[in-house]
Amino acid sequence: MARYVISQSQLFDLVENFMAEQMVGGEVRKRDTDDYGNTRWDLYSKSGKWLMFYIHYGPKHMNGKVVEDESGYLALQHSLVTLFMRNLRFRESKVLDLLADWFTKTFDVDIDSVDIYMKHNYD
Repeated sequence: MARYVISQSQLFDLVENFMAEQMVGGEVRKRDTDDYGNTRWDLYSKSGKWLMFYIHYGPKHMNGKVVEDESGYLALQHSLVTLFMRNLRFRESKVLDLLADWFTKTFDVDIDSVDIYMKHNYD
C-alpha cells in the first residue's frame, strides 16, 4: 500500500471539503435554549442522515454564583468517525480532533469535549 505525506492544512482541507459536500442541502436543527442556558444543534446530511449533535451548556449557578463556566460538547455519529478512520487510516482520537476542529471553524463555537455517539433516536 502506498503512503503519502500531506500537510496539516491539506488534511484539514480534505475534511472541510468532505463535510461541506455532506452539508450542502443538509440541515442544522437548532433547538430553543432551555431555562438553564443549554442549546442543542443536530446536523443532518443532504440525504437526511443524522451526522452529529452539539450542545452548548450555559454557565451553572448555585446560590447566585457561577459554579461552572459555559462549555460545548460535540457527539459524532459512529459511522462518520469509522469512515474517516478507514479511509485516512487514522486513530479514532485523531479523527475526533479533526472533526471537532472542522465544527469549531465552521460554526465559530468552542468545544470542550468530543465523543462518539453510538445510537440516535430521531426525535
